[in-house]
Amino acid sequence: MWTPANRTKIYDAVTPEWKDKFEYTHDAPVLPGEPLQIRELTISHLADYNDPRLLQSKAWYRLLRLPTLIDLKLLVGETHASLRTLLSVKKFEFFSSLPIRWLRPNVVQKLQVLSLFYTDYWGQYPRVDLDRIGALPFLKVLALGRYVFTNKDETDWIASLGSNNRSGGLEELYLDECCVLFQAKQYVNLTAVLGTSPDQNTPMETILYSRRWHHVLSEWRVTMKGLKKFVMGVGEWSCPFRTIESWDKEMNPVTLGMWQDSPQWYFGHNRHRFFADPGPEHYTRGFIAAYHSRRDKSQAVPMGNYLLGEGLRQKRRAQMQYAWYNVRGVAHWFIGNQYGDFSEDLGWAPEEETIELDDDAYALLMETIRHRLRS
Repeated sequence: MWTPANRTKIYDAVTPEWKDKFEYTHDAPVLPGEPLQIRELTISHLADYNDPRLLQSKAWYRLLRLPTLIDLKLLVGETHASLRTLLSVKKFEFFSSLPIRWLRPNVVQKLQVLSLFYTDYWGQYPRVDLDRIGALPFLKVLALGRYVFTNKDETDWIASLGSNNRSGGLEELYLDECCVLFQAKQYVNLTAVLGTSPDQNTPMETILYSRRWHHVLSEWRVTMKGLKKFVMGVGEWSCPFRTIESWDKEMNPVTLGMWQDSPQWYFGHNRHRFFADPGPEHYTRGFIAAYHSRRDKSQAVPMGNYLLGEGLRQKRRAQMQYAWYNVRGVAHWFIGNQYGDFSEDLGWAPEEETIELDDDAYALLMETIRHRLRS
């Protein structure tokens, strides 16, 4: 791994005449020859602050503007939750500027696949206005991880994507642990407290949101006329055990690095990449239960299906989730579906009657998609 310690070790061992070979030169001359035909760019654990070394790099934007680049996948955030700073000015600035710095029009207009994930929940705190990205006329696949919806503009933006596609719109939509926010307890003047440690006397307010999943899904059923695949669920942060088994049984390491590196090195923290892979069938919570489940012949699934990763677990409690936020809470974000008895795969909503409305809207949307595929 290219850690600071390893870099120092290598740099110290280099003779003086070779040191310039390891130095980074800002905006160095372009090497002669044909440019690489890069189609996909995937970044894991992109730091959630605006690094000037990157934002001022002409080479970086030259890469993003490559006409062949049509697939962009970003996983933003640190590996460990303990490293996060709740009221970080840099974090809020990063997400606020995400649509105009990373996803500027001359970068995203040509994209066909876009995957945006964060290791924490995002969308409202920190705020990101997805509709500021603009129309993505050729986008076919969109994946969002842990995005929290609050208003109609966000879901209308999703429905507007892919207008130049032959199908007439976005064709595949994946929502990994995405929620609808129904209540938030936040500081009245959030901008003023960023970068500080507010005391108990700092004014607070409670905001209630009326939007529900059945509103979103009912609208998408009418407006997303090109949608062919819709998946809601939860992905795997670490390396899925199904992938580990497939790797151990079916892969023959061809390099020394593959011998030394475990599957976790290749497949860990890849939710933003594996969303379209097969999801586990007959998923049961807990390693022991899963061990017996996958050895039940009636529930057998070819492990080779997961050789290159595992998709979303589409259990009801992982779908149509609702969130509430408390800036003074220990965890800050609370997801209603994550509480209660995990032996029962039940939905949750702020109001009892909303659960049935959400289920009905989801069923109608899925049936509309199936009818579209049959016709």
